[in-house]
Formats: sequence, structure tokens, C-alpha cells
Amino acid sequence: MSKTKLVILGGSYAGVKAAKTFHKTFKKDDANVEITLIDKRHFHTLMTELHEVAGHRTEPDSIKIDLKKIFAGRNVNVVVDEIKDFDLENRKLTSDKHTYEYDYLILATGNEPNYFGIEGAKENAHTLWSYEDAMNLREHVENMFIKASTEPDEAERKKLLTFAVCGGGFTGVEMVGELGEAKVHLAKKYNVDPKEVTIYNIEAMSRILNMLESDKQVEKVEKRYKKLGIQLLKDSPIVKIDPEEFTLKDGTVIPTYTLVWTAGIKNTEETAKIGLDLGRCDRIEANEYMQAVKDGKPLQRVFLAGDCACYINKEGKPMPQIVEAAEQSGHTAAKNIAALIKEEEMHAHEEKYHGFMVSVGSRYAVADTGFKTSGFIAQFIKHMVNIYYQFMVAGFRQIWNYARHEFFHVKNKRSFVGAHFSKASKNFWKLPLRLWVGYMWLVEGVLKVGEGWLSEPKVINMMNMIAGYSPDGGEDGGAAATGDGSWNEGAAEGAADAGAAATGAAESAGDAGAAATGAA
Repeated sequence: MSKTKLVILGGSYAGVKAAKTFHKTFKKDDANVEITLIDKRHFHTLMTELHEVAGHRTEPDSIKIDLKKIFAGRNVNVVVDEIKDFDLENRKLTSDKHTYEYDYLILATGNEPNYFGIEGAKENAHTLWSYEDAMNLREHVENMFIKASTEPDEAERKKLLTFAVCGGGFTGVEMVGELGEAKVHLAKKYNVDPKEVTIYNIEAMSRILNMLESDKQVEKVEKRYKKLGIQLLKDSPIVKIDPEEFTLKDGTVIPTYTLVWTAGIKNTEETAKIGLDLGRCDRIEANEYMQAVKDGKPLQRVFLAGDCACYINKEGKPMPQIVEAAEQSGHTAAKNIAALIKEEEMHAHEEKYHGFMVSVGSRYAVADTGFKTSGFIAQFIKHMVNIYYQFMVAGFRQIWNYARHEFFHVKNKRSFVGAHFSKASKNFWKLPLRLWVGYMWLVEGVLKVGEGWLSEPKVINMMNMIAGYSPDGGEDGGAAATGDGSWNEGAAEGAADAGAAATGAAESAGDAGAAATGAA
């Protein structure tokens, strides 16, 4: 009996989740299925952390997880290849060198930037939607500072040091926040005056971060912008982008070599033209079981997951392009394929989102996770969510990798705890030692309060006892204090006897010394 071939195209959040669901579902029956994940890269990209690499906060390796390490020990074959042709009728995928047959296919190919027909956007703007994008932008930003450091012409230097991010969504806000922090150490590194650096966040609508319900949280982000020196231009759609400037709808022209386009995404050209029904932003229409739709009918052997799917829920709302949605759709697609193989009933897709988080630099964030937070606490929550996800994907080794890049090896104090964990010396232990000393001080203080140190002069009584004075200021130096603060005459007499004995011993020693002198 031949194995049922399950193919997942795309090693994104959705594709990884689908593959892991397949492995878990068929773990005891892996002899009858063959699970293959195909991606053009050998690694899974942490898309939500691209801005950190582009903004010089973390190193490039921090956003890559090797796919073979993710699926080590699992019944999933990882293939690095780029698919060029889709034959859905004969169930075949073809690259330049290979052909892959499948019985069931999950398309998890993700999205690409949507330029909305803006003149010059595709040719002249930078994007932030892949590992390569982050690396190119990282290098470009640093090169602008390098060139500015030796540029004598003031107008040209201003153009080099002007950075604009188009789009007020999560990606745009996080990217501009990183630039707001990066300018400080890059300016210092290349001897550039930070006051010469201009950073814009440009939004076509009247509000940024439309995914957040709270206007107060948006106001906090805008306040953080001011602290970082970021200029926010709302109601300012861009109509044209040239290599050395861009133009707003009101006619304003801003000279710059750096415009980062984060204004929207759409389905990739390759998957948009394979003959399936398309919905919003060229995404492939999906029914409630995550099956792809063609000519108004669901395909029984082609499923969708992640950003490439256009799924509309019962309330008429489209599935958002966030990590939780990608993972949940990947899980739904895999479980329903398993149901078809086992001749069981498929289940409809369910959306359960736990909130949204967005960082503005390394030390500030806002989060709506059932309760609204901002600042240090929100950034802490964001790190915990990242740690949880990476543990679920690649285990403890990936948590250590995350901690190294985010806390231990981060440069220029760009961690949410500053430089506490990034010192190479033993200064690393300052924080836990300070916490321990503070804890012990608090415990000892509580115990002493319980013993009555605030209600009775215990310190003075103890010092009087040592000096030989009574607590009442009397001359009876032979008294001693009892445990309850009273004075014990017997103990005083014992102390007096001990003093007399010491005096007698001293006199004896003096007599002995005099005798020795006489003998001499």
C-alpha cells in the first residue's frame, strides 16, 4: 500500500504549525503517510522580529531557526526548493529540477508588499517582509551614516540622514521605533550630530495602529515618538516615490534616500495566478474548513493557511495577518486533511485571538492582551510571548538562543533591562545580588518589627547592657538585662565578682612585675 503524500508549501508560521500538527496526528500511524515541507529557504524566519535586525538592535541570526532543527526527530521531510509551476489537476508541483506529487496540499506561501499602484514605490522603496529585506535595510541605514560623516554639503547630508517609514501599522511603528533608538549609537559611532537625523512615520489615515481599540494606547505611542524624536505625519498619503525624494498628496516633497514601505501586503504573484478564486488583496478564497475555492466550489485536496488565505468569518470580518491567525489556520487545515484521510467529519475554523502587542524601540511597548498595559510591563509581556512561541517551535535550545540575542549579547544597552544582562564581566550578577540583599533586608526588618523593635528602645537597652549602665540611668553598674528587658540582681552580682577577680589578677601581675624588677 502506497503512502498518502501530504505536502506543505511554505515554512512560515502557518506551514510550521501545519507540519507539526500532521506529525502529532499521525505519530502512531506514520507508516501510512509521508509529510513533506517545501520552502525556498532552509530556515524559518521570525517575521515579527525583522525590525530588530533592520534597526541594529539584534544580530541577523536572531531571526532564523533552521527548519531541520525544528523537525529533528519528527516524521517531516524538509526540502529546500523553489516551486515554479502548479498542476492542481494532476496534483504536481514543479521546480527547476524536481517534480513533487501530492495527495493533499497545504498552501502556506505567505504574502508580499502591496504598493497599491503608487508610482515608483516598487522600484525605489525599501521593504521589510523577509530576512533579505531586513539585512538590506540594516546595511543601507549604516551606509547613510558612513556617507554623512564625510559629506561637507549640508543639503546632501540632510538627505542622507532623513529616514521615512510609510505605514502606521505594527510593522511600520516597530521599524520607526528601532530607527529612533539606532540613530543614537550610529551617530556616535560615525561622529555625526544626532540632531541632524530626521525620522518620519507617514500614515495615510487619521490614526495609526488601527488594530488597537484604545485611543489612549495610541496616544502613548505618539508620546513615545516625541521622546525618540520621531515626526508623525497623519492624513499624508504618498503619491510618488523617486530615488532621492518622495511626494505627499498635499504637494510636500521630502528629500531622502531612505523610504521604508510597510503600508500593506498582498498575496504573492506566484500563488495569485495558479487559477484559484481570489478575494481581498489577491488572497485565495477559503471556506470554513480552509479549503481553497475554485469557480465557487471548494477543492477537496487543496487547503490554505496563513496570509495567503482570504477567510471571511460569520461576522463578515476577514482573517487578520497576524501570527495567531496563521497558526490557527494551519492547524485547521492539517486537522481537516487528517479527518478526510480517516474518513471523519471536518471541523470549521475557529478564531481565538489573545490580543495585540507592538513595541516602540527596545524598552517601550503597548499591549492589549485582555488587559491593557504599556511601557516596561508590555515589553516584558511581548518577550514572554516570544519565548513561549520559540519554545513550542524549537524547544529549550531556541529559548537560550533568544536570551543570548535579546539580553546577554545585545549592544548599546538596547535591551528592555538596559545593560544588566549584557555585561561580559561579573557585573551580570549585580541585579540578582541586589534583589537578594533587598529581600533579606525586608525579611529581617519584618522580623524585628514583630519582636517589638519599633515599640521598645531595644537598641539603647542593648548598648547600656554592654556598657554596664542600667536603663534608668542609675549607678548600679552591676546590673544585667534579662530577656524581657528587666534587670537581674544575681546577674549583676556575678558581673561584679568577675570584675573584682579581673582586678585581683591585675594586681597580682603588678606584684610579679615588681618582684622581677627587685631581683634584677
